[in-house]
Amino acid sequence: LFGGLCFAELGAVIPSSGGQYAFFREVFGKASAFSFSWSYFWAIKAGSISIINLIFARYFASVVLRLDVQSEDLDQRWEVKLIAVGSIVLLTAFNCIGVKFASRVTNAFVVFKFFAFGSIMGLAALALVMSAAVGGTPPVPSSGPNANMTVAGHWNALEVSRESYVTHAFAGISLLQVCKAVGLGTIAALWAYDGWADLTIMAEEIKEPERNVPRAIVLGTVIVIAVYVMLNAAYFCVLPVSQILNSKASTLFSCLTGGV
Repeated sequence: LFGGLCFAELGAVIPSSGGQYAFFREVFGKASAFSFSWSYFWAIKAGSISIINLIFARYFASVVLRLDVQSEDLDQRWEVKLIAVGSIVLLTAFNCIGVKFASRVTNAFVVFKFFAFGSIMGLAALALVMSAAVGGTPPVPSSGPNANMTVAGHWNALEVSRESYVTHAFAGISLLQVCKAVGLGTIAALWAYDGWADLTIMAEEIKEPERNVPRAIVLGTVIVIAVYVMLNAAYFCVLPVSQILNSKASTLFSCLTGGV
């Protein structure tokens, strides 16, 4: 949220097209702005697009083609590479068709994403309600890794005292390793909030940018935080920590739907 507020302030003070390019140009000069734009186009954004589409290809292949998402050589499979490249080409084609068409496709994906998130959270809430109604015995998968595992049992597995958790979770781990883990976790979490920087790119085209840019960034960040916190809470309500760490793409849905 603090990161979003920083970009909101910059977007309000420097409402110019280009976002971070404009910020670098105004503060550090044209040479710095050019260097950033060059690296942003050829490395930063290109790399992030590749990673996002590769991750999409992994899980899409695991669900549709039934490939093992935990396989070490999954990224080397031609099916995964084809899906990743195809998704990049398809999205590029959408943007080449026109701005309005691309915006409609983006809005459709956002609606579908929130519908999927809402379905997961709704199923988790329903499982908890059913668990409470029948004394901790909700519907569970009849087979597979989640067989005979109840939601109540999963929830109880998380009820570990703080002293015991700290004692065992960090036993034998150095401060450097903890810092590395926190850094990796932070990088992974920031993927969800990358939009706060992208919004400032079109600040000059927004009416009353000094008012609407901060409002959009803050409101969007708060919504994303709320959705992802509730989504992760839903995961932990129906799956134990050990199962989440070793789960496949369809494990959660299988557990929620009773293995259907």
